[in-house]
Amino acid sequence: MSSALESYRLRSLTAQEREGWLAWSLDFFTDPHTTQAPYLDITLALDVSRAWHRHDSNRQAGATFFAWLTWSLLQTLAKHPGFLMRQLDGEWWVVENPPLVVPVAVGGAQRFVELVLPDGIGSSWATYAASYAEQLTRLRAGCVQRVDWNAFSLGVWFGNLPHLAFTGLTLHSHGGDAAGRCSFYAGQRQWQGDRLMMPLAVKLHHANSDPWLLDQLLMDWRQDYLEA
Repeated sequence: MSSALESYRLRSLTAQEREGWLAWSLDFFTDPHTTQAPYLDITLALDVSRAWHRHDSNRQAGATFFAWLTWSLLQTLAKHPGFLMRQLDGEWWVVENPPLVVPVAVGGAQRFVELVLPDGIGSSWATYAASYAEQLTRLRAGCVQRVDWNAFSLGVWFGNLPHLAFTGLTLHSHGGDAAGRCSFYAGQRQWQGDRLMMPLAVKLHHANSDPWLLDQLLMDWRQDYLEA
C-alpha cells in the first residue's frame, strides 16, 4: 500500500459492521450483473445563520466561511462511518482519514484546479484553516494541481458554487468511481431576514448510505456546529 493510502488509514470493514442492512445492501447495489443506478441525489436548504456568526467571531487569517463548513463537516463525518466506506477490488474498506477535495474555479483555459487537503479529520480549526488558506492562495496564483485518482476516489468531495442559488443539483458520477464515494456541493448563501440559508446538494451511494443516514449526519452537524 502506498504511503498516501496509508495516510488515509484504510481498514477492512469487519464482519460485525456488515451485519444487518449492510449484509444485503453492500452487495446488492454493487452487483456488476445488475443494471442499476445506485446513486441518490438530494438537495436541501440549510439554515447556517448561527454557523456564520460562529465563524465570524473566530476568524482565521485567509480562511473563508466555506472552509469552515468543510472542516466542520469532516469532523461530523468521522462519527458516521457509512459515509467513509469505499469498495476497492470487490472488498469494502473504511477510510478513517479521507482527504478533502475541493474544485477551485480559476478561469481561463485551465478553468478548474483541485484543492486536496489531507488530515482534516481531527485537526483543529486553526491548523486546518492555515493549510486551506495557504493552498488556496497557491492555486489562485497559478499553481496547477489536479487531484490524483486515489484522493478522488477515497476522499470527500465538497464543491462550492457561491453565485448559484440552485434549488436542485444532480452531481455527476461515472463507472470509474469507487463505490461508496459521497459528494457535497454548497450553493449561494442568502440572507432571508435574520436567517442565512444555503442550498446543499448531496450525492449518496445506496450501498453504504441513504437518506436515513444523511438525516443522522445532518442532525449531528447541526447540533455540534451549525446551530451550536
